[in-house]
Amino acid sequence: MTRDGLEDQLLAAVVKKERPDLEETKAELTRQQNEFKITLKGLEDNLLARLSSAEGNFLGLFLMTSPFHTFDQDF
Repeated sequence: MTRDGLEDQLLAAVVKKERPDLEETKAELTRQQNEFKITLKGLEDNLLARLSSAEGNFLGLFLMTSPFHTFDQDF
């Protein structure tokens, strides 16, 4: 155990006692963050799988369908 770890545990205990609403919000935000990380990992894996199985000139198609394509034309 480190000093920082013990401080974090003590702070969590105090917040839980003094402001249970904040502790509940923190727990919900932590849960959402974990879900987002899982979703992001799935999206990254899907993208890498699509890129690795792509054939031909997929870069041109990507650039034509990219939201930045219209942005580049404005300049």
